[in-house]
Amino acid sequence: MNTKLKILLRAGVFSLAAVFAFAFTQPQQGVLKAQVAPNQWEEIDETSLYDCSGTSSICTARFDESGNMIEDSDRPGVYTQL
Repeated sequence: MNTKLKILLRAGVFSLAAVFAFAFTQPQQGVLKAQVAPNQWEEIDETSLYDCSGTSSICTARFDESGNMIEDSDRPGVYTQL
């Protein structure tokens, strides 16, 4: 009986940890786009490899379904696909 209780306790702790891990992470919303030229945006895949070097302009940002940039989603730099 004591062994079963320990197993149940471990499972409960693991389950609780999993719930807390997802409870405090916020999913990314919107479409990820890269600025390929001044004021010219191109949708990029979430898993694509790219670099944002420098800080002179906006490299990537997320856009809502209306095409508006989502506040605080922009990343500075110059977009370069790897």
